[in-house]
Amino acid sequence: MRRAQNLLMMGAVAVMVVAMGAAALAVVGDGLALAPEDSISADVDSDGDGVLDADEALLQTDPDDPNSDSLFTEGINESDNPANDGEEDVDGDLLTNADELYTYLTDPLDADSDDDGLDDGREVLEGTDPNNPDSDGDGLSDGDELDVWNTDPLDEDSDNDGLLDGEEVDLGTDPMDADSDDDQVLDGDEVKVLRTDPLDDDSDSLFTTDVDENDNEVTDGEEDLDGDGISNADELYKYGTNPLVANEIVAGGECEATFQDGILFVDFGDGVKTFDLNEMATGKKLNHGRVVSTVAKTAPKECHGEIVSAVAQSDWGKKSDIGELEGEGAASAEEATTTDASRPGNGKNKDKDKGPKNKG
Repeated sequence: MRRAQNLLMMGAVAVMVVAMGAAALAVVGDGLALAPEDSISADVDSDGDGVLDADEALLQTDPDDPNSDSLFTEGINESDNPANDGEEDVDGDLLTNADELYTYLTDPLDADSDDDGLDDGREVLEGTDPNNPDSDGDGLSDGDELDVWNTDPLDEDSDNDGLLDGEEVDLGTDPMDADSDDDQVLDGDEVKVLRTDPLDDDSDSLFTTDVDENDNEVTDGEEDLDGDGISNADELYKYGTNPLVANEIVAGGECEATFQDGILFVDFGDGVKTFDLNEMATGKKLNHGRVVSTVAKTAPKECHGEIVSAVAQSDWGKKSDIGELEGEGAASAEEATTTDASRPGNGKNKDKDKGPKNKG
């Protein structure tokens, strides 16, 4: 507001300059006096102090004296120190008048140009924008982020939980704790996916209107909202599946696998691997040979038949029209499912050892 008022004052001075023709106004002492026109020229620094004459009118310093006293600093006479008008810091924000005017474009007469609770000089040190009260756009002022919530004023989601820092403050969650209630589900996923309470580790989801999971001694992460036998936390962070859409359990025993929308997720005990079975379709049928080949590269042998057989019996594997894989051509179902052992000439091909063998 003060900067706007100051600029309006400058505008009034400029109008008077135009009206007076060859004469101009300059600030001298406690009032206004006539001065040569070039003393407040837009691009002239008559006294070489690093501040243009027109801006000296804003600072209320003398454009003909490089070390003059500003009328805005009552009780302080800057003409007694060695700093020139450009090097002075009229508003006391640790930025010089010249830097505020020409580098940061802040108000040299207002220590906190954007009214965010941080002086302009501190904003420059912190890397925030001294002309923007909310540098990262998260709904919290830069001053509150640094001095109240201890969040990062340059990161809209300081704890990377999927909620803006401002949203967390509104909800009452901790913007510096990704899982405020320690239920193994990120605050953002509780609010936006599971619709559970991020402040209650055993809350009721809004998606299960006929079931009350509240206080059943099962945390929101351990719950299984879609009833597919896989916990919410595992679906979200282990398999990357939708915890609100049931997966097909296609294998067990030595390996654990889930199946959703043509994607096979297999846990071999040392990590989860994904297989896009949509890319293993030729013609109109699932190419079981390609499934075996792909899975066999990483899966334990005892999992191979279990996984392939289960996928073949799943709803996805039994679809009548999977669609052609680009570049594979229109291979027939019979050709796609022919095993290496039944192919003519098998055993005579010099490359017979290349690729997986079907022991079935």
